[in-house]
Amino acid sequence: MLFLSPVALFLLIFHFAPCFVGGAWAQSLFLVDSPSPVMAGRKTGSLLQTSSIETGEIPLVANRTQFAYGLADSLEFMARVVAVNYRDDDFYLGTIAALEGRVTGQRPEKPEVMAYGGFIYHRDDLRWKPYQGNVPNVASVISPYGDPGWDLYCGVSGQQNLSVFHQERLVMGTISYARTLGRDHFPDTEGYKNRIFLNVAPVLWHRSFGQGRVTWVVQNRATLWMERGYMVEVLPQVVIDAPGNGVAFHAGLGLPAVGGGVYRFLAGFRVKVPPVRVSQEQAFITVTDLFFPPNQAVLLGPENERSGENRKILRRLYRDLRQYPGYTVLIEGHTSFVHWDDPLRGPLEQQQVLLPLSQARADAVRDALVDLGIDRARMQTVGKGAQEPVVPFGDSREQWKNRRVELILSPPDGSHSEGRSQ
Repeated sequence: MLFLSPVALFLLIFHFAPCFVGGAWAQSLFLVDSPSPVMAGRKTGSLLQTSSIETGEIPLVANRTQFAYGLADSLEFMARVVAVNYRDDDFYLGTIAALEGRVTGQRPEKPEVMAYGGFIYHRDDLRWKPYQGNVPNVASVISPYGDPGWDLYCGVSGQQNLSVFHQERLVMGTISYARTLGRDHFPDTEGYKNRIFLNVAPVLWHRSFGQGRVTWVVQNRATLWMERGYMVEVLPQVVIDAPGNGVAFHAGLGLPAVGGGVYRFLAGFRVKVPPVRVSQEQAFITVTDLFFPPNQAVLLGPENERSGENRKILRRLYRDLRQYPGYTVLIEGHTSFVHWDDPLRGPLEQQQVLLPLSQARADAVRDALVDLGIDRARMQTVGKGAQEPVVPFGDSREQWKNRRVELILSPPDGSHSEGRSQ
């Protein structure tokens, strides 16, 4: 976690929903001490195993096992167990353990931003040495796992496409704060209890090979002890996604830049745990509470007085669609007649007004879902006009039910439905 002191190395594998970066599709990213701004989907898990070797006053080997699980589309829980083997100058051999838990929540809009908070509990004995660097007042425990007590932390993380070296690149950033509780074993402990972390990581290069890909990302990570000093590290890492994108292998190197630090080498792998689906059947979603101004297809913005309510409904649709990865989506727009009882004006109204209007409204819903993060290639739209009413046109009290949007979700091995059976 980002909250730990600089010699601690906690690793995360990032599995991003496909995002356009520098002309290609990048999905998995490996970063050090920084949580992902894109989380696992509902009922989807991720298992991570990482080993690292760190140099310094007390060389150590650390093994970390982590499991993350999507409780909902915008809520994730992570648990991790860490075991560290080390040897100091007196050839003392020891093993340190740590337990960590974190909850992460994310807003569905772009740019993707998430907030997180958690804790880590360290057990066993204290082992610490000063860093060797050009800021002599920066010292920390060589392994915070070995300092009994608790750390509480919180932060925000996000990602955005930016121009880096005159090319469009994905850049990830994180800022967080940590507070140490129950640790008073080494001198000047209060100077190390409050910490701020800043992480900026651009994706500089990636190449695809079949269904797999190689990604190179370079982190620039700064740690500020609020009463003591600072440290900056540069951490280049490479991730190799195996064909099928179910397994990703990662390796990296940590290089101290300013203020001290240790050299480290790390490697590991991550395995995705997909959701279990009992059936692969069509699903139907009917939305009647989206508001459009009369005879318009304006869904969001100042021209729609209920834009805020529409945005909440669209977020709910986005979460629903995230539960059906790989499903194709047919968005149908439906309207209601004005001249339903006029045999001459009714057909003209259907062809000249209602069909184009319902098509435009279906397109507006699709575009809004694309902005939230749903792949445009999954979705098709069609305007039905008033040809498929759910209540009689003469029922003025229930007529609002005919003005609706329907989403028909078909499984990956199926095809787009032409609508509900009549």
